[in-house]
Amino acid sequence: MTPFETKAGIPSEDDMIMQLVEKLRESTDLAYGISHLNNAKNRTDRGAGFSQFGQRFEQAAKLVLSFANRSGRIQ
Repeated sequence: MTPFETKAGIPSEDDMIMQLVEKLRESTDLAYGISHLNNAKNRTDRGAGFSQFGQRFEQAAKLVLSFANRSGRIQ
């Protein structure tokens, strides 16, 4: 597990939010990569499915950042 930045022993929420966004972005890239590989092997149904996962991960990352910005957590 990745260690979190702490303040007086309490994990930093900002750090955890940014780690979550980074993991979602990594997941986006991986899903699109798997989609590309499946499309190249003419498994277009699987390719389309993984592409949709990529889109959802991308939307989730934007939503997390939007929520964090509105709540004043991330500038």
